Amino acid sequence: MMFCIVCGAKLNEGARFCHQCGSPVRNITNPYKREEIEKSDSAKKVKKKNKIKRIIIILVLLLLLAGIGVCGAMWYFNPIQDINRALNNNDIETAQKIYSEFKSEIREDDIVDILTKKVNGIWEDFQNNQKEYSIVTVEIQSIKNIGIDKINDTINKRMEDINQLNNSRVAYESANTYMKERNYANAIAQYNLVIESDSNYESAMNKLSEALGLYKAEIENSISESLEAENYENAISILQNALVILPNDTDLTIKLSLVQSSYNEKIKKDAINSASNYANNQEWSNAIKVTKEALDKINDDIELQNAYDVYVQTYIKDIINQSEELVLNKEYGNALALLEKVHKEYPDYSVLGDKMEEIENRKPILLSELVPVNGGIDWNKGTPTDTFGNTYSTALNYDIWNGEVEYRLYGEYSTFSFSIAPYKDLPEEEKVAGHIQIFADSQILFSSPDITRKTDYAEYSLDITGVEYLKIIITGGYTKISNTANVILMDCLLEKE
Repeated sequence: MMFCIVCGAKLNEGARFCHQCGSPVRNITNPYKREEIEKSDSAKKVKKKNKIKRIIIILVLLLLLAGIGVCGAMWYFNPIQDINRALNNNDIETAQKIYSEFKSEIREDDIVDILTKKVNGIWEDFQNNQKEYSIVTVEIQSIKNIGIDKINDTINKRMEDINQLNNSRVAYESANTYMKERNYANAIAQYNLVIESDSNYESAMNKLSEALGLYKAEIENSISESLEAENYENAISILQNALVILPNDTDLTIKLSLVQSSYNEKIKKDAINSASNYANNQEWSNAIKVTKEALDKINDDIELQNAYDVYVQTYIKDIINQSEELVLNKEYGNALALLEKVHKEYPDYSVLGDKMEEIENRKPILLSELVPVNGGIDWNKGTPTDTFGNTYSTALNYDIWNGEVEYRLYGEYSTFSFSIAPYKDLPEEEKVAGHIQIFADSQILFSSPDITRKTDYAEYSLDITGVEYLKIIITGGYTKISNTANVILMDCLLEKE
């Protein structure tokens, strides 16, 4: 019986190869010798296998080391690592150049991650007082200039944090300076700007408490001095300014209310006394002015308001009386101007408007404003100089005329007033004279005396109540040699009352 010297499998007679492991079959008849051979061959084979394994392991290790080296080299010399090294050295300009050159080879997420870490690191350096404000702002702006939009939100947020912290630190230093100068108001304002994330916050709050105490003591002293001098306005101003600094201070609020009340009483008392003196002299405008100024300062006060209303009403009555006096003197324009001026000042008083309307209706109408139904007058032509050398160019209207004219009045007027004078060219003959006749609805209403060179200027007023038509005829005053006008008719007015 034969066995394979390699695997020990039982072999068939005449087999040349082991049907189990495929090894060549050695014909060994001596079983003992065969066993030795088998052991020897087996040992050799094991050694050979172990050697091969060692070689394979070494090769694999060499390949791994080579791969690691290649990967390490690729990682080290990658552009993103060059950028990272530049940023670690604060060489942002180089980082920007590398990114610009290898932009297409760099993943955006990688550059965003590196830059975010850098920005946060700059913020931490500023928080820890390792870098000045001027340096970190330049660094962050340089990073922003690289042009990665995805990091702008982070940059803006950190820049906001940096600015807030910097402002807080500046405020703290300013507050300390103000404290040394005993400018407690500004010191308080600046200490209040210190934020909790500032390492100076606790110190700022302690100093704020100290500043508040000193400031309130200073305020109390200033108010006492102002009140002793009865300078209420200054005391109120001090308290109002103090409440800007300390808006929720109850003591200051109560103090302001008390001082304001005392001041209001003084204002009212002074205004009422002063206005009363003006009223005694019938100086209503001044009385009104004094009470109005006091009301503007106090805002609401029944006593002052009542006084003001009384003075205004009295003043308006006085103005209406003045306007009526002007109307009696036929100064309608002046009366209306006076009423209009006061009505603009006190538009709520309808009595003024009513009086203006009344006077407007009573105001005379110039005859020259009406349109004749028959005949005509060429108003205001030539120079109206009489035989005595008097010129009437300033008359309301005038005419140098021979002829007749007729107007329709519709029965609306009550009085027709006019003036007459001899014209300078009236002939010297004694029998040559002008003559004026006025008819009311075809009835003779007025016939003038003869108008000669010696006739004086004269004014007339006629009652024309209910008259529908008014006719004026001027005759005479001419000779065979001259047919020029010799009579001046002027100041022709129609009045309704």
